[in-house]
Amino acid sequence: MKLFDDYDGIMSWIGAPFVATIILAISLPVVLVLGLTRRIPCFARMWYSGRTLAMSVLIASIVVLIFGQSLGMRESYTYTNSLGDTVTATRLHSFVSLVAFFLAAFSVLYWPAKKVVTLDS
Repeated sequence: MKLFDDYDGIMSWIGAPFVATIILAISLPVVLVLGLTRRIPCFARMWYSGRTLAMSVLIASIVVLIFGQSLGMRESYTYTNSLGDTVTATRLHSFVSLVAFFLAAFSVLYWPAKKVVTLDS
């Protein structure tokens, strides 16, 4: 992550948590709106029937985020560095990374918990 020009040193280490916090604060409302899908009865039955679906979605999302670029889900981009050279590089495709991040956040936020039985006396 390059915050300033092409310098990728201590400023990136200091700035990365702040940038991640801002991005999470922006994207968390989207995940909360996606949580409205839990009001659909067939989806709610399937999601809360066990932890297998939530765990599968979380693991698949993490695998895509970590290994997606090497699996061929990449896009090329071009930038000019501080020396004036034009550099072409690849990164994980933007659409794939956003969907994987939102699904991972959804599965963690709405993790199916065990039902607690209360006995009224």
